[in-house]
Amino acid sequence: MKMTKPKGFLKNRRQYHQNIEINKLNRVLNLYYQLPRLPKQPCPMDQLQLKVRSWYNDEIDDQSMRKSIKRDLDKLKSILVTGTVNCIPKKGNQPSEYYLSEDAAIEEMDAELALVLVMANSYLHQYLPETVYNNVKGHFESAAKQLEKNTQLQDWQERIRFVPAGYHNANVDGFHMEKVKNIYTALLNNEQWIECLYRKEGEFEQTEYMLKPHGIIQYGNKQYLMASKIIDQYSELRTFNMQRFDNVKFAKQHISVDVDSFDLDDLVEEKEYENAHFEREELSIKLRCENYLRDELESYPIDEYQDIIGKDEDYFILEANCMITQSVLNWLIEKSHSIQVIEPQELFEKVKVHVLAARNYYDVDYDDLAEYRVDQKEESDLDSFFDDESDAEIEDIDQDSVELDHE
Repeated sequence: MKMTKPKGFLKNRRQYHQNIEINKLNRVLNLYYQLPRLPKQPCPMDQLQLKVRSWYNDEIDDQSMRKSIKRDLDKLKSILVTGTVNCIPKKGNQPSEYYLSEDAAIEEMDAELALVLVMANSYLHQYLPETVYNNVKGHFESAAKQLEKNTQLQDWQERIRFVPAGYHNANVDGFHMEKVKNIYTALLNNEQWIECLYRKEGEFEQTEYMLKPHGIIQYGNKQYLMASKIIDQYSELRTFNMQRFDNVKFAKQHISVDVDSFDLDDLVEEKEYENAHFEREELSIKLRCENYLRDELESYPIDEYQDIIGKDEDYFILEANCMITQSVLNWLIEKSHSIQVIEPQELFEKVKVHVLAARNYYDVDYDDLAEYRVDQKEESDLDSFFDDESDAEIEDIDQDSVELDHE
């Protein structure tokens, strides 16, 4: 007699096997997230067993469960895109230890994401504390390997460099210090205060502070901590250069001071990371600029709504509203041979003080700017004459020996 299977039997059977496969997949994924990644310490099998026990059948014994975990570890090893699962065998009754390699990754990246992470690595490696960087560099290594695989190009890490602007050497020492790592930890704990020693720029003595960190702003080659400082049982927002901290410790006592919350994007927009003049008020400025500055000011405007008014072939007028930060003032001083402040008068006087100070240092004898410009033009015309005379000789020079300027 032919047996008739109950209605829905095949459907239920498929659902049963599907649930088993889903459970296996969940177990493998859970192992991936539970296993320590170098440079963290390996995890013994008995501890790993406790971490993942809820994902296995409660009715199986410990030995059977360990066998299931080992099978799942082998499965995990086979599906990793980069890296591997490592096992450290132990002698006797000591449990074996397991860990992920630094570059272990279970998710495949597309070329665009991998390239972004490779570029981020080139930038962040210069500024993150070494202990922080070492805990995440494996993810960057995985991105580099996947990028090489996707593009068939080797040594992507050697194809990208970020060089900070300024006169200093690109390799800035002195920031990757253990003494600032507690600042990063405090940032992750919204209630944590720190006690520290801090030396202000231009001073030799250190001052003790109690600070509530809010965030870090990378400005140029420097990192600035935005933090609240206690002053007479009140808190005030202050900016601190991360390179000038020493002896940073977690505050032991509870701090009962009201602290305002701050949005880091607002602080960036208000340029709180930088010194500013005229009580940080925006000024309506009017500048007379030489025409070669037009491209620079159009590409990097002082103000979103600045107005460039063409005057003649030599000069244009720039009108804008902006805060006179230290970088803006430094730019005006640097370009003082090509920019004249027309308005406001207080800004004109501030730039003038620096220009006159430079004149005294370099023993300039010109009585007025017009005489200086005439003399400079004569020197420029003379240089152009000699440049024209030497053009014919350039073809005879080995091109490898000629150092070309950038556009």
